[in-house]
Amino acid sequence: MHNLEHGYVVAWYDAKLPATDVTTLQNLATVLPRFLVVGWSNGDLPAGKHLVLTSWGRTERCGTASQDVIRNFYSKHVDSNLAPEKGFPAISGADSIPPSTLPGANASAAPSASASPSASSTKK
Repeated sequence: MHNLEHGYVVAWYDAKLPATDVTTLQNLATVLPRFLVVGWSNGDLPAGKHLVLTSWGRTERCGTASQDVIRNFYSKHVDSNLAPEKGFPAISGADSIPPSTLPGANASAAPSASASPSASSTKK
């Protein structure tokens, strides 16, 4: 939640997201500042969508990890003026929380970065 307050974009994915899509997310997390990838371990995400992009006050549910869709969401919402602490540095160590392994997922589906769960559920 705190990273969202600081203007981050967080990509949540469940165990049903294909490994190739997880790799896409992990690769984007290495090149996009303020972009975190987090495995969702509380069952399947709703509506058959296995990826949810979030920023402060915005969400987009996706069936796949399309680089075009992710980059578009990111460019519109990273450091959004809606974020109450936009531009401030993240909490120390927030980008390096050890990744968890999703139940039923193989090791290649583990998230590359982690963050606290988001309370934001506002639909864009």
